[in-house]
Amino acid sequence: MGLARANRQIQVFDIAIVAVVTKVLGAFIVLVVLLLPYYRSDPANAPAVQAVRDHLRDARLAIEAAEKALGADPAALADLIERAKESIAEAQGFVQALRDKLDQASAQIGRLEAREKELEEKLEPLQDELKEARDRLARLQAERDTLEEANNSLRGENSTLKNADEMLRKENDDLRRRNGELAAAVAAVAALQSRNQNLQQENSDLNRQIETARQQNDNLTAQVKSLRERALKAEDPSLVMRWFSVGLAISECPDTDFALYVRWEGPLRNAQTGAEMPIAKMFSASRSDERTPLLGHRYFDLGARNDPGALGDKALQQEGFLAFGKAQTQLKFFNAVSRAEGYYSAYVVAKDPQALRQRQCAVVPYYLSWAGATLGQRIVLSQIRPFAWLRRFRINKDGTNTLGLAPKEDEEFLSELEEFSKAQSEELCQERRICRTEDAHRFALQALQRGARTTP
Repeated sequence: MGLARANRQIQVFDIAIVAVVTKVLGAFIVLVVLLLPYYRSDPANAPAVQAVRDHLRDARLAIEAAEKALGADPAALADLIERAKESIAEAQGFVQALRDKLDQASAQIGRLEAREKELEEKLEPLQDELKEARDRLARLQAERDTLEEANNSLRGENSTLKNADEMLRKENDDLRRRNGELAAAVAAVAALQSRNQNLQQENSDLNRQIETARQQNDNLTAQVKSLRERALKAEDPSLVMRWFSVGLAISECPDTDFALYVRWEGPLRNAQTGAEMPIAKMFSASRSDERTPLLGHRYFDLGARNDPGALGDKALQQEGFLAFGKAQTQLKFFNAVSRAEGYYSAYVVAKDPQALRQRQCAVVPYYLSWAGATLGQRIVLSQIRPFAWLRRFRINKDGTNTLGLAPKEDEEFLSELEEFSKAQSEELCQERRICRTEDAHRFALQALQRGARTTP
């Protein structure tokens, strides 16, 4: 019977304990729920929180087991209650620790709030400073933009300056090169000046030598002049044997004027000074008056109708000398003494070829010299053959000559006669409009050759 009572008492006690434990656990849970919003997860508090959770779980499980064991074994129920108490006690220890930490956290939060308020109070002037700093930053940014634009402009100017600097560097290099050239030129000029001084000295020496040579030349010139004068005055025995005369006998054309030209082909010198002179004028069929008269040479006409001179036709008739007038013949003479040995050429031309018209004028040349007389070949002048190169002859120093050599036998003269005829014909055609003419002597020589070929 005693055992039964004990059983019943334990059950009532157990029920009361369970109720207490349930209330405590509920209060704990309410406390945890109330403090949970203020809880901040801290890695240092994680083990304690986990332990509370584990003890609460054990207590809950113990309560559930106790509820299930209310009608079961009282010993097991007592053991479960004991374990629940231990879990609640430990949970209370952890809750106390959490409360302490919550108090510390609350105090820390208070301090932080006070610090925050203090910082806010300090932040207000700093915000003004921040605004001012922002304004300054904006101004600095504007200045920076302006400076960047100026910098870009300066970069462009810098590029331009670099180009200008490069150009100046090139000009400087060119100036240095030119300076080097000028230095070389200056050195060359200095060398030339030195050379010039030497040349001036040499020139001075040469001038003295030239003056000496000039004096010597003047002396020699005076001597040469004296010798020339003496030579002119001296009698050359062979000079008297170098006289000669060329004459023309022209019949049946008394009213036509002809020109005789005996040309010296050698060099000319002034008889007084000995200086060289231009050669005698060449014969010209279109300009018959162009002749070069030499000292001592003289032309004469005898019986010319239009000659008012002492030997003209009128003068001869007044003197009763009518032979030339009746025969209508005129004579032309050339007299000279050859002062030097050399060649002469004799020419004849009608001064006005158109005046001949259809007439033909026979011309017979003759030549007189110390060596004897020579009669030339008869030639006929006409409008188509108004000129003639009579011959070329040589006067030697001893008075001998080549007048005895007939022109038809002079090969050199014959070789030049054809070209002479062509040149004079072209000149007459261009200047006097008289064309297709030829040399009368050449025509006469060709007639002799034709006659010789036809003679048996």
